[in-house]
Amino acid sequence: QQDTRSEKTMLTGPLSPWSNGFQRMVDLCGRGPGDGGWGVCTIIPVGRAVGHRASDETAFYWRSARHSIEFTAGDTATEASRRQWAHDVYHAVKDKKLGTYVNYPDAELRDYPREYWGGNYRRLQELKAAYDASRTFDAPQVIDPLCPSCSMPNSDWLSALPQPQQKQTPQMLQVPMAADKGSSGKDTKSSSVL
Repeated sequence: QQDTRSEKTMLTGPLSPWSNGFQRMVDLCGRGPGDGGWGVCTIIPVGRAVGHRASDETAFYWRSARHSIEFTAGDTATEASRRQWAHDVYHAVKDKKLGTYVNYPDAELRDYPREYWGGNYRRLQELKAAYDASRTFDAPQVIDPLCPSCSMPNSDWLSALPQPQQKQTPQMLQVPMAADKGSSGKDTKSSSVL
C-alpha cells in the first residue's frame, strides 16, 4: 500500500504555535488532502535526552531538533493531489527545518547526505570505506564510501579497487573407507574428512 501514499518528513527546531507557518500547517492538516483521500500530520517531540550527546558522537547529527514531523496523504484520486497536499504542509513550516531523520526516508531530497547526516557524513563515508567499500549493505540513499584519493567520483573509484581473492577451499584428506553402522542400522561408508 506504500505506493498509494505521499510523505514528507523533517526535523525542526522550536515551533511557535502563533507563527503563520504553524497556523497554515494546522489548517492544512485539519482539512486533509481532499479528493477522497486522507491525511495524517504526525508531530513527535524529540526528547531532551537526544541533546545530551554531541552531534558528532553518533551518526545522528541533529541533536538540537525539537520535533520530528511527518506529513502523509493517501488514497486520493490522483498521485498529484497526494503529493501537492504533502508538499503544501511541508512548505508551511520548512523555514524551521534542520534536517531529516534517516528512518523516515524522503526520496525527493536533493542533498540527502546533508539532510540525514549533516556534518557527520564525511566520517560515515570513512567508516563505509573501511568496513563496506563494496556496498554489501546498500540502499537508494546510501552513504558513499569515501574515495581514498578523491581523484575520481565516489561512484567510479569502487570499480578501480582490486578484487578480493577467492578463499581457497581446503583439500580433502583421503582416508580409507570404513564401514559403520549408521542410525538406520545399515552399513555406511565414510571416505574423507577435512
